[in-house]
Amino acid sequence: MNIINRTLTLCAATMMCVAAHSASLRIGYCEGEVTDDGVSKVGKTTISAAIILHEKELAKYTGAEVTGIRVGLATAEGIDNLTGWIRPSLESDNLDEVKIQSPQAGWNEASLDGGVKIDGKPLAVGFSYSQGKSVQAISLVGTPVADGFWLGKYDTKTGVDKWEAPSSAFGVLSVELIISDPSFPEKDIEITDVAFDEMPVKHGSDIAMTVTVHNAALKTIDNFTWGYETGDEKKSFSVNSTLNPQEYAVFTCEIPTSSFTDDETRMLKVTVDTEADGKTDNNYRDVMVGTYTNSIPRMTLIEEFTSEECGNCPRGIGTLQECMDNGYANRIAIVAHHVGYKYDWLTVEEDKVYEWFYDPQGLDGTFAPAVMLDRTMLPRKKSPVRSLGYYSEFAPQLDDALGIPAFVSVDVAMDYDADTHNLDVIVNAEKLSVFDTQCMSPRINVYLVEDKILHHNQAGISSDTFTHSHVYRKRLTDTWGDSFSWDGGKMTRTFSCTVPDSWKVENLEAVAFIASHDADDIDNCRVFNAAKWKTGTTAIGLPTFDNEAVSVEYYDISGRKVAEPTNGLYIRRAIHPDGKVTADKIMIQQ
Repeated sequence: MNIINRTLTLCAATMMCVAAHSASLRIGYCEGEVTDDGVSKVGKTTISAAIILHEKELAKYTGAEVTGIRVGLATAEGIDNLTGWIRPSLESDNLDEVKIQSPQAGWNEASLDGGVKIDGKPLAVGFSYSQGKSVQAISLVGTPVADGFWLGKYDTKTGVDKWEAPSSAFGVLSVELIISDPSFPEKDIEITDVAFDEMPVKHGSDIAMTVTVHNAALKTIDNFTWGYETGDEKKSFSVNSTLNPQEYAVFTCEIPTSSFTDDETRMLKVTVDTEADGKTDNNYRDVMVGTYTNSIPRMTLIEEFTSEECGNCPRGIGTLQECMDNGYANRIAIVAHHVGYKYDWLTVEEDKVYEWFYDPQGLDGTFAPAVMLDRTMLPRKKSPVRSLGYYSEFAPQLDDALGIPAFVSVDVAMDYDADTHNLDVIVNAEKLSVFDTQCMSPRINVYLVEDKILHHNQAGISSDTFTHSHVYRKRLTDTWGDSFSWDGGKMTRTFSCTVPDSWKVENLEAVAFIASHDADDIDNCRVFNAAKWKTGTTAIGLPTFDNEAVSVEYYDISGRKVAEPTNGLYIRRAIHPDGKVTADKIMIQQ
């Protein structure tokens, strides 16, 4: 099933294990799927596997009774004593459990004793079995999500399970919790996902949309309709086929943009409907779509993970220097986090939090040299962190990142007072209207980095002159950036700090970038554009030329000519006395 964003699954069916007057739902991450290609854990011992359902996923079912569990196995050969259970946490005692008789490959369903009710607090849902040797019984399906798969092995020394979230495992565990309540509807079709191949799209191109619907209640749905509406355009599709309880259906369509004006955004309403639907608040999704004719040049944020304790890190440092020397210097902003391997004398405490990007659960290993490019996820990976190899391998990856259109411009400048050691960092940003299709809750991030720091004892080299560059010194915003609101599509903020005597102010650089952040979704933490400003760059204000220009014109970031620029970001086009024409991007702060 081609589902772009896997979310909590609410699978519904009539359950033999509950009273006839109660409807039942199955809750899990696996969307009712099970595979025959399993994974295993070595050892003659007891193996456990589980998921964790969180407050936000369970709160709306407060008061429902936990009545059963479903365990999906890739194989049952070689396992004994299969037991399904629920707990407040992985390390807690069982709230309820059931031994599953005669387990088999596929789904194994069993009733729990009852008496446990959903109270909105987290629940660990899992199973355990004993094995004489490694058995590939654990079924993993779909796309990984946080807390979608935990693996435990009984430790005979401590007498408890040792839990891990294996980095090599792709997918979520085939296990589902069964809950029952008379208020659950008998018939309920819902939209679980709306996704686009890209957004916004180039003006004149169709919008490729994928819609996923789900039968989330008791009865088979024989006929339903789905569709969309935007502006004066409305489209409906009839589906004359059966959608069984727990089943999903995925539909695609092309939405023409011929009626869109240049750089227009619209609210798109996607709907699904069936007769006698008992729950209608999940029958639609409102999403913003748009087309663009103009985009903004991108400066890619490269976040490097490095350490003096790492013998391979000089190779990574050299790769980034080659990028600077080969035409990328004005297109990339680099921040070197001295974390990810062993900490060193350049590691600062506040920088350690960014190891979160390796694995939000904090269980997978970290490594260096490594980088992130605009904090963008890698295909089929759980993290945006990638190994940093040689220039010939890295440059094509960097070209791909730089080729992604940007729809927000950010620029930064610094003003240092040598008498007070006060440093002001001024950030200006401006968006195109279609940026709202990518991010409705942007955050501005400002870091200070320092160049030309002589190493103490860098592993992997023998040099008295080797220096570190782009070293993370301090952030002037919150850990994940400061939220802000646009004022007519623009934003201006000033951040200040006192520069310590141990820093060389002439080697400081400010790096500013606009990003989103979602603590529950590492894929929703992307950087949309970045900027940098080196100490010693010409002063803030209306920039001037070294030689008088015959003609100077200013354009906003949408390409519209402006008569008198005010504060903000502009493209400046100048004709010089020698006939030379130049163009550059400037920030005006008067």
